Amino acid sequence: MLLLPKIINHLPWGCGYFETVANWPIREGDVYERHCFKDTIYKIPKYYDEFGNEVPERFEPCSFFGLSSYGVVDYELSEYAGIPLAKDRK
Repeated sequence: MLLLPKIINHLPWGCGYFETVANWPIREGDVYERHCFKDTIYKIPKYYDEFGNEVPERFEPCSFFGLSSYGVVDYELSEYAGIPLAKDRK
């Protein structure tokens, strides 16, 4: 999997960084049976399911609990592809 599911704000589309190339309905097999989200606001991370219920431990796939920006996508794609991060992203 290239990237875990994310909720991205509108900024990258508004700035022209992202472009929507397709849009289709969710089909069977497109959705995980369970979802895990890590909330890093606490010193000891907490994990939640897709309904916002705290779960006792992390399970995969586990993504970030909150709204992301294009910076998160840039960071994760660079890390996946082995591309050095820009100086302002370190």
